[in-house]
Amino acid sequence: MSDIREATFDDYEEIMELMQRFEIPYKTKKEWKGIWEYNPMIADDHISWTIGWVVVNDEGRVVGYLGNIPLVYELNGKRLIAAVAHAWVVDEEFRKYSVLLINSYFNQRNVDMLLNTTGGNSVTIKIFSAYKAKRAPVDQYDVARFCVTNYKGFLTALLKKKEFLCIILLSHLYHLQCGVLIN
Repeated sequence: MSDIREATFDDYEEIMELMQRFEIPYKTKKEWKGIWEYNPMIADDHISWTIGWVVVNDEGRVVGYLGNIPLVYELNGKRLIAAVAHAWVVDEEFRKYSVLLINSYFNQRNVDMLLNTTGGNSVTIKIFSAYKAKRAPVDQYDVARFCVTNYKGFLTALLKKKEFLCIILLSHLYHLQCGVLIN
């Protein structure tokens, strides 16, 4: 019999091993912890937040994970707390325990709304729909929609993500040499 419990930062290695097995992009420990440690909602408001839940097997190994990221929104002057589902992954032989993870997510009491910001696959969509989750009213879920307001920061982040460090350095040198300031 497997068990479910709240995830802790000590679970990092096992969670990342699990994500790697299913080819889910993963973060360094500093980046992963930073999702919660440097989250303004947690830091500014000093709230207690569950970082997610894990399924552990009889040997105590993590065989399932669902992350839980806090975000703050404002609507008509009212502050809303959102819980964003993150990296739902469960080893195949323990998939029957997936429902325990999603139950924990949907049964949170300290949030105003629950978000799943990825399109998900057909199974995920069916499960979220069973919990009465509503899909965003967009025609394409596989197209990112955003507005760039800080061109230099956006380009730098994009190049870092694509590991073009030399281009980033060259772009900074070019802008310094030309006296061009891009904000």
